[in-house]
Amino acid sequence: MNLGFTLLKDIYSIYRFDAGAPFPYWLDNSDFYSVTKTHDELSVVAKQVEIKHDDRIKTDRNWRILKINGPLQLSQIGIIAEISELLKRNEIPIFEISTFDTDYILVRNDDLEKAVKALDDGGHPISRE
Repeated sequence: MNLGFTLLKDIYSIYRFDAGAPFPYWLDNSDFYSVTKTHDELSVVAKQVEIKHDDRIKTDRNWRILKINGPLQLSQIGIIAEISELLKRNEIPIFEISTFDTDYILVRNDDLEKAVKALDDGGHPISRE
């Protein structure tokens, strides 16, 4: 299965807030964000911003997003497995987000060019925003 990707232009962070934290007001400034709320945490992926230091907020910075060009069918099997295996062989850690229409693969900015080469060599061309 050959998939195309689009590299989103911004740099992103993964934020972890306490479960009862309010919805971050600054998300409106991000063209892309993803929020997951559980009993244990509020996890946010959004464009990297400077936020006031708060010991209750954990931040993992400098991620890039590769969007799988879709839409994909929810019944498709093995997409994430294939991509994650390809990147694993190249020792590239990932963070993955799924939506109804497609999937997004986050790689550290320091690993970006290695990831782009691995995906392209694996038959998955990358375009840039």
